[in-house]
Amino acid sequence: MATNPGTIAYNTGVLADLTADVNTAVKNMRDALTELETTVKARLSPETWEGELQQAFTARHAKWNSIVGEVNTVMTELATKVQAGGETMQGADKKAAGAF
Repeated sequence: MATNPGTIAYNTGVLADLTADVNTAVKNMRDALTELETTVKARLSPETWEGELQQAFTARHAKWNSIVGEVNTVMTELATKVQAGGETMQGADKKAAGAF
């Protein structure tokens, strides 16, 4: 761990693990929400309900899908940036090592 001011310390293994963990979390969240949506739609099929209830559900469902999409985007971007940061640091480390 860096203890001197201006020193950067990193662990590419930890960054790779974090990237994998975030990607796994995104997949797990997507899978869980898909399962929930399937269950809800099976129980509340258009044949069993209509009118205001169906309209309210449709509106909430659209909002829910939008929010889930935003969360997925943020988490995917986080994983991409962590991975890119790790690769950049690893490249800088190799370049610095080549100076010796």
